[in-house]
Amino acid sequence: MTMTFKCWLDNNDNKEEILNWVGDRTLEQAWAECPTGSWLLRIAKLGGVKHRLLVQAAFECVKRIEHLLPESPEVDTCCKEIKKYLQRETFASISESETAEMEVAALVVDERNYTSLSFYEASGWAATALADIGCRHCEGAVEHAVCAVNIAAGNHVKAKTRIAELEEKACAHIVRKIISFEVISDALKGIR
Repeated sequence: MTMTFKCWLDNNDNKEEILNWVGDRTLEQAWAECPTGSWLLRIAKLGGVKHRLLVQAAFECVKRIEHLLPESPEVDTCCKEIKKYLQRETFASISESETAEMEVAALVVDERNYTSLSFYEASGWAATALADIGCRHCEGAVEHAVCAVNIAAGNHVKAKTRIAELEEKACAHIVRKIISFEVISDALKGIR
């Protein structure tokens, strides 16, 4: 049975902004034209794309802003744990201790930087983006990376600025490089 992409999305997601943007686009059109990396990651996650690819795409987006990350042992640990996860040969069985290590490091990064947000707001958002990956919230990582870039440029965190738009497009390009249309169409068999 074939289903339109909008119908599938309507059944699987409640984010109205994405639904409105999709309109009558097919899956292929939406994947090629989507201007926001976080939306692509959200769709990929809902479609059941392998977690490793979600993490890899989000981490590549966050690496674009690594110059904004605060220097701390927690940030280093979180990055090392994510890299270790991505270098594994098999991803079927990630041990509970590895998952816990990644999440604890991520939460420490997140907590430490929220307390200093008023002084180092851009690096706080960058650290939050990194923490999101460790906590398995890949689309949030991309959203927070865009916020960090916006703040670093002197804008309000959620302002719809040209720089935020360019960063969102750059992240969408990265996501499409890592999660190709073939991967997403295989995950969403029967969706057009």
